[in-house]
Amino acid sequence: MTGLLAGLDRAFDRNSFDLRGSSDVGELAKVALRETLSIQLRDRLPTLFEPTPQEIRRTLASFASGDEFARLARDFFARLTYRSLDYYLSRELANHTGEDRRFSTEAQRVAFRQALSQHTFEVSKLSKSMRAVGTARPSGRNKHLIVIK
Repeated sequence: MTGLLAGLDRAFDRNSFDLRGSSDVGELAKVALRETLSIQLRDRLPTLFEPTPQEIRRTLASFASGDEFARLARDFFARLTYRSLDYYLSRELANHTGEDRRFSTEAQRVAFRQALSQHTFEVSKLSKSMRAVGTARPSGRNKHLIVIK
């Protein structure tokens, strides 16, 4: 599995070089994808021994089904959302930690970051139940309807 993730990194690096550099958002997405694949594969592969290339291919192929791909995508977007928010918040949170500030202790700041992580994963689960069901055209204007099941 480490070979797969290393190959993914090399492909990203080649593409970044071709595009003359990478961006912060691109790096956040790369890390989120690598983390998502690592965790999703780890949870599905045998754990006692290093998985064979055939086991890795079979597990990757399992993501091709609609429900499994949706689960993988939700995990990726939850991680990307968390990493994006954390990227900006981490620069500011230190300014709000200390006596007479929003987070009086480091433990409170850590608890906030954990709650933020949990929130992004819960929101990604909510997106599963949201589906666009049609378009109404009152007065000639497009209105998109979303139903939450």
